[in-house]
Amino acid sequence: MDAVNQEINAIEKNKTWKLITLPEGANVIEGANVIGVKWIYKTKYNEKGEVDKYKVRLVAKRYNQKHGIDYDEVFSPVARWDTIRTIIALAAKENWKVFQLDVKSAFLHDLGKMKYFLRVEVTQSKKGIFINQHKYASKILSRFGMENCNKVSSPIVPGCKLVKDENGKVTDAKEFKQMVGSLMYLLATRPDLAYSVCLVARYMDRPTKLHVAAIKRILRYLKGTLTDGILYKSEAGKLLELVG
Repeated sequence: MDAVNQEINAIEKNKTWKLITLPEGANVIEGANVIGVKWIYKTKYNEKGEVDKYKVRLVAKRYNQKHGIDYDEVFSPVARWDTIRTIIALAAKENWKVFQLDVKSAFLHDLGKMKYFLRVEVTQSKKGIFINQHKYASKILSRFGMENCNKVSSPIVPGCKLVKDENGKVTDAKEFKQMVGSLMYLLATRPDLAYSVCLVARYMDRPTKLHVAAIKRILRYLKGTLTDGILYKSEAGKLLELVG
């Protein structure tokens, strides 16, 4: 309830809306489109994977709105991961410390030196800046029952060529897509997985046992490389290294 109260207080403080009284017996206002609202709940985790806080947002039901009448063009900027990595690489090269902040209700809140960002763990040292997704990767293995699987040395069998497998038995496409989506987000710090993940992603519409075996091999490789990530070095010369 604290998060709900904070959201309401912020809305009122910023004068987001103006409360009015509907005419008696009416559920609409003449000349206006009454838009409902709903609560969006989210749990935010810290760098240890523990619950940091609960967040809520009160949003308008846009599907009841009409473009050009209730709203015009809307835009919410989101940073691309290649942009974020470029900034981190530059900071490492120049020996800059990277800090992070949160914009809450139009006000900036200092969060200190960056340690955890969008499920990415960040370690800043004299050697440079190291990023990985150890805890997120562990959760992926647990989610799909692979936390006790055997490790393998490569994400794909050397020389393997996946095909559509038209005669193969179709498996649970929903779970397969969830596996692919989860692994896709790991590519932010695990470029070594890019080829194999993109390869299995081609068969999300009709996955068979052949494709499931391929994606589970990626998970077994992940089991043995949980601590791998990208190190952006601060010294001159080789500025990028995949380490574990």
